[in-house]
Amino acid sequence: MSLTERTPYNHPLDVLRRFMPSPLEALIEFEKELILVETNDSSFLVPGILRESQAHSQASQTFKWKLLRDADVLGKIAEATIIVSESLVVVSMGPACLAGVDPERKELLAFVGGTVDTQEYQDSVLPVLGGLTQFAMGKKHMMDISFPGDIVRGTAHNA
Repeated sequence: MSLTERTPYNHPLDVLRRFMPSPLEALIEFEKELILVETNDSSFLVPGILRESQAHSQASQTFKWKLLRDADVLGKIAEATIIVSESLVVVSMGPACLAGVDPERKELLAFVGGTVDTQEYQDSVLPVLGGLTQFAMGKKHMMDISFPGDIVRGTAHNA
């Protein structure tokens, strides 16, 4: 599959895209963490930034990312809105990116819109995903994560 190919998805009973397939898998090293990445778009596995791990046979991943391209969603990266609950952190960067991280399960799920190109992904989305991962692992404070544009921070206790 070439770097620009994407797995199409359209199911009338899954309007929230909860069961969108992610047939591509890679065990990568990112910011000194071993991460299992599942995706439906190979452009999210950016060569030179995300390095495929050579140690995958000796170690297990410390975190899991599921990165899904939703080609039907159009729009640009916008200022970040952050919602924090007891067990979940959700970051919305407009219609172009919605990401959630569960620190207890060590999992991150992100939906990225169809108009986000590789450069915008590298410059705006990937640093947020890395920051959320480090936050979930207790290595970075939420206030130290770089978000694109101005930030709207919210707290939801019963989310």
